Amino acid sequence: MWLDRMSGHSTPSGPQIDSRSNSPLPRRSTSRLSPYAQNSRPQPSRPGSSLSNLLTPSDSTTSLSATQRADDTALKQFPAKARPSNVADPLDVLNDIIGKRKEKLAGAESPFLSSTLETKPSQLVAEIDFGGLSLEEFVTKPDEPRRATYSDVGAQTIQQFEKERDKFQDLHSAITGCDDVSRSVEKYLNDFQTELGAVSAEIETLQTRSIQLNAMLSNRRNVEQLLGPAVEEISISPKAVRLIVEGPIDENWVKALNEIESRAATIEAKVSSPSSTKSVDDVRPLLSDIKKKAVERIRDYLVSQIRALRSPNINAQIIQQQRLVKFKDLYSYLCQAHPTLAGEITQAYINTMRWYYLSHFTRYLQALEKIKVYPSDRNEVLGGDPSAPKSGNFVPGGRTGAAAHDPFSLGRRIEILRTGNHMAISSYVAEEDTSFHGIEVPFRNFNLALMDNVSAEYSFMTEMFSTLSFQQISRKATEIFDPVFALGQGLSKQLVEHTADSLGVLICVRLNQQAAFELQRRKVPVADAYINGINMRLWPRFQVIMDLHCESLKRVASHTGRSAVSALSLAGGDDLNQSSAPHFLTQRFGQLLHGILVLSSEAGDDEPVSNSLSRLAAEFDNLLAKLSRIGGDAKRRERFLFNNYSLILTIISDTHGKLATEQKRNMAMRTSLSISRKFLHPQRSFSSSRPANADVTHAVIGAGVVGLAVARELASREGTSTILLERHDAPGTETSSRNSEVIHAGLYYGVDTLKTKLCIKGKEMMYDLCARNGLPHRNTKKWIVAQTEEQWAAALKTHEHAQKIGVPTRLIGRAEAQALEPEVQALAGIVESPTTGIVDSHSLMTYLQGDFEDRGGDCAFLTNVTGIEALNGGKNGYRITAVTSDGTETSITAETLVNSAGNYACYINNMILPPERHRTPYYAKGTYFSYAASFPKTSVLVYPATLPGHGGLGTHLTLDLGGRIRFGPDVEWVDDPNDLVPSPARLQQALPEIKTYLPNVDPEAISLDYCGIRPKLGRGGAVNTGKGFQDFIIQEEEGFPGFINLLGIESPGLTSSLAIGEMVEGLLYGRK
Repeated sequence: MWLDRMSGHSTPSGPQIDSRSNSPLPRRSTSRLSPYAQNSRPQPSRPGSSLSNLLTPSDSTTSLSATQRADDTALKQFPAKARPSNVADPLDVLNDIIGKRKEKLAGAESPFLSSTLETKPSQLVAEIDFGGLSLEEFVTKPDEPRRATYSDVGAQTIQQFEKERDKFQDLHSAITGCDDVSRSVEKYLNDFQTELGAVSAEIETLQTRSIQLNAMLSNRRNVEQLLGPAVEEISISPKAVRLIVEGPIDENWVKALNEIESRAATIEAKVSSPSSTKSVDDVRPLLSDIKKKAVERIRDYLVSQIRALRSPNINAQIIQQQRLVKFKDLYSYLCQAHPTLAGEITQAYINTMRWYYLSHFTRYLQALEKIKVYPSDRNEVLGGDPSAPKSGNFVPGGRTGAAAHDPFSLGRRIEILRTGNHMAISSYVAEEDTSFHGIEVPFRNFNLALMDNVSAEYSFMTEMFSTLSFQQISRKATEIFDPVFALGQGLSKQLVEHTADSLGVLICVRLNQQAAFELQRRKVPVADAYINGINMRLWPRFQVIMDLHCESLKRVASHTGRSAVSALSLAGGDDLNQSSAPHFLTQRFGQLLHGILVLSSEAGDDEPVSNSLSRLAAEFDNLLAKLSRIGGDAKRRERFLFNNYSLILTIISDTHGKLATEQKRNMAMRTSLSISRKFLHPQRSFSSSRPANADVTHAVIGAGVVGLAVARELASREGTSTILLERHDAPGTETSSRNSEVIHAGLYYGVDTLKTKLCIKGKEMMYDLCARNGLPHRNTKKWIVAQTEEQWAAALKTHEHAQKIGVPTRLIGRAEAQALEPEVQALAGIVESPTTGIVDSHSLMTYLQGDFEDRGGDCAFLTNVTGIEALNGGKNGYRITAVTSDGTETSITAETLVNSAGNYACYINNMILPPERHRTPYYAKGTYFSYAASFPKTSVLVYPATLPGHGGLGTHLTLDLGGRIRFGPDVEWVDDPNDLVPSPARLQQALPEIKTYLPNVDPEAISLDYCGIRPKLGRGGAVNTGKGFQDFIIQEEEGFPGFINLLGIESPGLTSSLAIGEMVEGLLYGRK
């Protein structure tokens, strides 16, 4: 009922629903009797909830009906109060208001109801004083006239309800909706309770099932604990079986094979044990089938890889390392499972690789045969005629052509033994190479490639075929390489069979020894027989060539006819009788001896080199003895022998090793025969000498190239005597032999300087002397390269200066420079000096010494000057005190004295002049660097353009007569003139400057070579005129007549030497 809902009491029809939640009317509290007012009295709390009962875990199986009964019971505990009889039914009142009076009320006979409906109060009371009574108590109050009051109130309420009928209709609809919701919730709860009951039943079922499963699992674990290990030992994984049968051969396949092999071993052990079971017998056929399938798949895999090795352009090492060695366990398994099949596959591999290496090395040999090899024949022996045509010794298929080649000089050929590059050249490079090479180049590259492939193959076979013994592997590897070894033997035979190149053959011997040592280090015995076979071919050929040299010297010595000897002489004709200069055969012999000694620095006593050299030296001694007797002059013969042996000793002075020490000792003994009596003589008088008691007319201290030139010039004066004093055992052992050997043009110095005048004149004299006497030299030209605008400005000034002093120079354009020397870089410009060249300083000094002695001069070596006294201020000459090699002190007097001591010139100066005229020496150490690579190449000298204020010409590029590139010198100030040890730090400092003009240079091929000391009179200074410039000092010292001082003779001292000799002679004898 509506009033029940308003009072907060529940009805049996459904759960309580808040009427305000669905009511569309606003809340009003102005009238306590208003139908919109809420009941302010407290609501009775319910003792329980049917929903909470349903959710109680202990009552999960309770049905919904039971819960509903419990809820009804709870509702009965609070019954609604009875409506008084004199109060109209609220529903009837509402039905009347909304016009829906029930039909049963139409015929009602209740006098109270009809009275109430018919009689309406005239007005409604806005507020009623209940006096603290409830509505029911207020209605049943006995002492008040109920009917009139109620009728009045009811009339007012009905009127109000009629006015607000629509609102009440909406409220009724909301209440009806709430009833529907309540019914749906009740239905949902009934369904939920039904489902909850079903879930509860299922939980009970699952609990029972879980108990059963736990019991079964416990039993299974007990059984597994007992039977698991036994089953595991004989079981085979289906995954492994499927992988063996169908899977790709990779790491997983190998693991599966190892797993099956392990199971197989266990099963076989079970079979042989007394506790074998039937399950083991059941597994064995399956296991046998799997093993057969594995063998089949391994066979197919290995055969496919071997077949792949025959594919065109295939790299065998890739297949070996990635396809075979990676799965080497397959071969081991095959050897165990099927040894016969394993042997057949091994033989198939050997046959395939035998074909593989033979075909590749055949093509490589064809490429090597196209390398240009220097032609050689039987006439290239010591006594051979250089003008005879060469028959040629060409590798079949090789390209021929003219090439400058000295078969007796080692030169840069030694670099092939010292190079750190252990890679053989490719076929493409060999076919495209247009340079000429010695026989050692194709020999080295073929054998280097062979050694690398033999090592790689042997290493692979020891790893792949690990089940075989080392002897078996070595035999099989030898079987593979036998055809290639035959190719190598054939190549060696072609290279050396008809050659007379003893140095080339000896280099091949050393290369073969290096290969043997390397194979021993790698522990590869396969090529031992091949290496020994090559040795058996090379050593006999070397001895044959040495015999040819000996026979050629015998032939020359046996010719008594003068024409034969003249043909081999240096001067020829009648000059042979008068010259004591070294014979040109001596130069040949010295170079050949030097090359053999350098190649034998670490030779053992068991090698035939020593005996061959002894025979050759004996034949050469006989030849020199016969040549020295031509002319009959005993003094000339003595000088001739001394000069020749001195030249040989000078050439081989830088060799090392036991054999070199022995040869140098022998040559020194021969040279000493002409040294011991050359220094002092009793008092001698000369027809033109001023003091009658002087020992010599001229004494020159220092046997460098300048001292030799001065002594030679002075010895040419008739009626005089000249002695040359040198503290070393050979001429030119200090500055003269440690320079760039460049014939300078005279570009850098002032117009009126001695350096300019003497360099220009000396250059012309040097070219003329070398041309007339056959001294090794070459006009190479020089490029002054500029990289910056500042350098180019300095180069242009040098060009303008050269025009003023009459030295030819020209500017080189970029296109011409690129065409002539593509490897030389000059970013700013190039100035060319066409008259610059190079000379063999050793040959020059040897010639000057011989010519000096031919003119009557004497050389006193191993003589260290310790004191000089000017007799009567030099008017009576000079007394020179010296110590000889045996420690004996002696003295000699000379009318005139020339100080040409080079690095020690200031030391000699200070012995004679008073303290106020003493000089302080300064030493500029220059380091030279060799270049071992054959690329890049250049045919001109390359000098960087120097800026004013620099003390040198920069680290430039020069050439020797063999075409070898060298760099240097740099400038390093030192205090000790004997500090000739190269410093590695200088190389790192020089590399950037070298790369500026030769950018493609290989830094790894540049190494320290030697050092030289340049005597200077001050530190630093410009190379041209200006502040700090130091010119030559060549003067007769005031107050000391006959004393000529040569100070600061550095570059261009070599070029100026002949002109300096003339100048000194003029100073002494009145010529300017």
